[in-house]
Amino acid sequence: MRRGHPRKERLSKAAVFLIVIAGILVLGALGVVVFLSKSAPREPNYLVHGTVADLATGRPIAGARVEDDHYGTPPYRGGTADSAGFYQYLTWAEEHNVVARAQGYETKRGLVRGESFGPEKAERVDFALEKE
Repeated sequence: MRRGHPRKERLSKAAVFLIVIAGILVLGALGVVVFLSKSAPREPNYLVHGTVADLATGRPIAGARVEDDHYGTPPYRGGTADSAGFYQYLTWAEEHNVVARAQGYETKRGLVRGESFGPEKAERVDFALEKE
């Protein structure tokens, strides 16, 4: 019987190789995550535009408000229709709901698809609001 220090187990070369490869993969994955987080747009860069009109008459509704429907953090992104009923604002290029509101009219929801795969980074969403 031997006395003294217990016998030390040594890792095989294959086990050491697998540990090194696993470490490299973890570091590579972390690098990809950091790269993607830095390359993702932090500011809105997708233009949503359109018109807001009265459903019955087709006349523009000046002062109507169109905004992201509880998307992102408040205050929500949005725009106000001008005298021609035209609005525009920047938001994120992801699918989400938008809402149009005007005094004396029922609220109406629309959808931003956020498909910005080509050179276009804009989408038209028109609204026709019904009187209350």
